[in-house]
Parts: sequence; structure tokens; C-alpha cells
Amino acid sequence: MKSFLLGKNNYEEILHKNNFGAFFVYLQNLPSYSNDLGKIMAQEGQTKQAIDNALKNNLEHTFRKITNFSGGRPRQLILFILHRYDISNLKTALRGIFYHISEGEKIKIIICAGEWDNSFCARLCKENSLKGIIDVLLQIDTPWSSEVRSVLHQYEKERNLNEIEDALELLYFRYCISHLEKNKFDDAQILEFLRCEIDLKNILLVLKSIHSHSEPDKAHLIPQGEIPLGFILDIQKYKNIREALAALAKFYYRDFLFELSRSLPQENGILAVEKFFQKQLLHLASKLYYKSLLNIGVALGYLQMKEIEIINLRTISCGLYYGVQPHLLKEQLLLS
Repeated sequence: MKSFLLGKNNYEEILHKNNFGAFFVYLQNLPSYSNDLGKIMAQEGQTKQAIDNALKNNLEHTFRKITNFSGGRPRQLILFILHRYDISNLKTALRGIFYHISEGEKIKIIICAGEWDNSFCARLCKENSLKGIIDVLLQIDTPWSSEVRSVLHQYEKERNLNEIEDALELLYFRYCISHLEKNKFDDAQILEFLRCEIDLKNILLVLKSIHSHSEPDKAHLIPQGEIPLGFILDIQKYKNIREALAALAKFYYRDFLFELSRSLPQENGILAVEKFFQKQLLHLASKLYYKSLLNIGVALGYLQMKEIEIINLRTISCGLYYGVQPHLLKEQLLLS
């Protein structure tokens, strides 16, 4: 499956064409996307929305294929990564309730690539109350759904969406990490990835507060990373992002944080950090992919690379549609 992923040369070729219509034809001719795009074209024609829908469908059935042909512990480990889609879809359903978004608009947004399939997510999107969503979750008897339902029960009378979303984000990492055994090789690889992701999320949160000269919202911090939260919060004392990164690099993630602190641009530094962190997660997943031919890193690496490809293709689609110059568009792509 990895052989069908696009490489840097493919992206160069697409950007060289610098034309939305040519990009559409290019996707049509790719074996991995031609079927999805062909089905959508029959209904929507050669439009940007057709590409968006085709890419969404492609991601869903690709990830579903992987979970379906895996079983036992490997399937559980894969779902630990894909549960983030369940949380994302649940947030979409909740935002629809709080902001009165129609069922149809919610269904357009959700990506059913986790444990919950399309029909189940559609039922979530039909509900117009938190109680209704909890009732839907009662209909699926899995440990994961039970944990999610338990968290929502605590907020059944709440009207603060931010608090609910924070609780769900914390649940995702707590649930996954609590079910991983660090003395097992496959579990340890998933654990390494998740803890690095947590650390980068926490660092980014504090760097944003430095950038905006404000206090970080501690409710958004996730406690299961490698770096102690107190240490991360302590970098608030530095006057700029570059100094804060240099201080972190003395103790954690020296291989890339020090490089980032030296190369950070003066303008839009926080955006550069965010993109750099995304690339580091992709790089870590790629390293795990090549670590051994017969371990969970192969699945984890592929999942991450495929997800990044979809993000890149959606970025290109949007950029070409609105006439963004190729060199500016290339800067926005996530390439390992």
C-alpha cells in the first residue's frame, strides 16, 4: 500500500502544472484515487468539493481496510491511533448541538476512520442534545465507547463546550496510554509516538502564550508526556520563542529543538513551529515504519504518511483553486 503513496517528485509535477483542472485530471489517473473520484464526479462534476469528498472517502475506506484485515492485539494498537477520529467526530456532533449546525453539515465534516463506522457517526450527528448522544453511545458495547460515555455523563448538565472538548482530549491520551505496556515492543512504539505528540502539543501551547504575551490555559495541558508539565510551564519566563526552545533543547528533544531555535524566522515564528512539529511527528512515524518489517510501526508509519498525503492534496486543491502561487503552496506542504 505504501508504494501508492505520492513522493516529492509527484508533488513537484502537480505544482509545475499550476492548474486546478490539470490537478483534477492528475488525481483521476492515480490508481489510489481514480475510483473514489470517479464515483463523486458522477454527482458533483469536476469541482473542488468533489476532490474534498473523494479524499475524505479514500481516507475512510483505506483506514477501515487496515483495521478490518488486522486482528487481536495489532488491531487494538491500530485503533489506539485511530480513536482520535472518534473524538474528532464526537466534537463535531457536540459543536453542532451548541452552535445549531444542521445534520447534513455535520455529516460533511466527519471522517469515519476510527472504531465508529459511518452509520454510527451519522446517528451521533442526528442528535440535538448531549443526552441523546449519550443514549446513542449506549448502543455500542466496547470499552472505548463506555469510557467516552462515562466522560460525557459528567457534563450532562454542563453548557461549556470547551470544558467537554478538553475532557475528551485528555480521555483519548489517558485511555490509550493506560492500555499500553512499555515492556512490549509494539506497545512501546505506539507509546513513544503518543508521548512525543503530547509533548509537542504542550510545548506549542506555552509557546503560543509567549507569542501572545498571555498566560497559557492549563486546562489544555496533557499530563502523560515525557516532559513534566512544570518544566514546560517554566519556559514562560523567556521573552521570546527562540530562547524558550533553546532552553528546552538542553534537556529534551535536542536533535530537533535546538535546530528549530536557530532556524526560526523572526516573523510568523509560531506558525513555523507548528508546521515543524507536524513534520517531526511524520519523521518519527517514518522511522518506526522502517524499524522492522514485522511490527506495529509499519501500520503506524503508513497511517501517518497516508493522513499527511490527504492533508497535502487538500492543501494543493484549495491553493490551485484560489490561485495561490506554486512556490507559496509548496511551503505549506508537509514532506518528510
